[in-house]
Amino acid sequence: MLKMICRLTAMALVIITLDCNAETLASYAQACASELGFDPSQIPILNCNNGIRFATGGPLNDYVGHESFYGINRDSIDLVFACRWMDKNTPSTTAVSVEMLIHNKTSGNTCFFAAKDSSNNRVISASGAIVSTEIVSPYDANAASYWMQPIDLNNRTFVVQNVSPNPRLQCVGCHVAGPYIASPRIAPFLAQFGLLNDGHDTLANPSMRRYHAVGSNRSFSAFWGWDTIVANNNVPSVVINNNPSSSICANGCHSIGLKSTASGISDDQRGFSVIPSLQEDISDIADAHVMPANASPTSDYRWVNMSTPFLLGDGGEYEMLGDLQQLYPNFFCSNPSRIEAHVVGSDRVFSNVQGSDTFHYFNLQDGLVCLNADQPNGKQCEDYQTRYLCDGTWTDWSSRDRPTASGDWEPRRGFPGLCESPTAIQAGYNLNIDIGIFQLSIPITLNGPNDRLAEFDSNGLACNNWEQDSGRCSDYVARFICE
Repeated sequence: MLKMICRLTAMALVIITLDCNAETLASYAQACASELGFDPSQIPILNCNNGIRFATGGPLNDYVGHESFYGINRDSIDLVFACRWMDKNTPSTTAVSVEMLIHNKTSGNTCFFAAKDSSNNRVISASGAIVSTEIVSPYDANAASYWMQPIDLNNRTFVVQNVSPNPRLQCVGCHVAGPYIASPRIAPFLAQFGLLNDGHDTLANPSMRRYHAVGSNRSFSAFWGWDTIVANNNVPSVVINNNPSSSICANGCHSIGLKSTASGISDDQRGFSVIPSLQEDISDIADAHVMPANASPTSDYRWVNMSTPFLLGDGGEYEMLGDLQQLYPNFFCSNPSRIEAHVVGSDRVFSNVQGSDTFHYFNLQDGLVCLNADQPNGKQCEDYQTRYLCDGTWTDWSSRDRPTASGDWEPRRGFPGLCESPTAIQAGYNLNIDIGIFQLSIPITLNGPNDRLAEFDSNGLACNNWEQDSGRCSDYVARFICE
């Protein structure tokens, strides 16, 4: 009955624009869980202070955070939040703005949330931080007091000098080339979380799947048509001077698209802006005009996350060169000089050429063993010591063996007083270099992988779930160095 009254009223009074079917925050959040395939109870307690600080200086105190969880089909789902201009307290209690998205990297389905902040009152400044850093789940009973309603998020505007009315700041005006705005400042942290090149359209490659904004295909949704905005503003790579390896994306396709509604964000004369430091990220990449992904063989943009060990039937984790050629040809070369890898969430990078010896094994589950018989030209193993990360603190170095017999044996079971669940392993040795009549001794520290790897060489990384004590490999991110 109420629905009928609303419709009749709207018909009788043209000035009424309220649609009784308009999407609420609660209905949008439920659609998000349904389309991405997760249980809302899986969302953990979130706090801006648990993220990683990616921007500092002056009023800047910006954090990015990440959580992974798994849906009904065990597809990997990523929740990412950005908290900008947090206060300088430890821990910070407020921020100028908090944005969050949840993305299913397999289906591409993505939903967007933004906290109610002072932009609703057209006033934002460093002293205007009013958003709590204790992030409320969109499924919490009081979620509507923390998050903007979908229609308010869609209608949000930003300030441009001498432009009236203010243009809209729709999320997909910034999030064009994939769900994440990977400016040079934040890209290393997104790579650490395994969020770059993980199946979504990071490179604006027209052959790849574009991500889908939840609500974009429902006429009653505030986000109706957002997929069209993405498609129209996404700029693919192009060939320059007959060079297929060159690619250009106006305004930077790792950040915003050519026609992005966010391309004009700027402070007005009063010093106000809509999303304070986001504007600086966009300005930095807009000035460059060229996607920086291929700028360096060791660029952070080259990290790829093509596989996950959590998918049923996969049997493990595989980041292989052949898959790179198919999925990310811009990063491919037929004979890479080395491969580097790290576990999602870790900044400890290890490489297949980081040590001078061939290891029989070197991993967190077993420790380190180097066999003299495995070394070329009769070379003897170096003398290694090992240490482990326990509860955020490295143990002392320990060396129980010397490589005088069969090799150097530093197994985990021989480490004194080791905690039950160390989270990282390092090995150290001294590299002796002859310089004329002098010998220089350089200390070398190596990071080891979490798991027993079936392969880790220029062809890629392979890890079998069945070979691990836990029954499952870690989720690795890799990059191939083509020099």
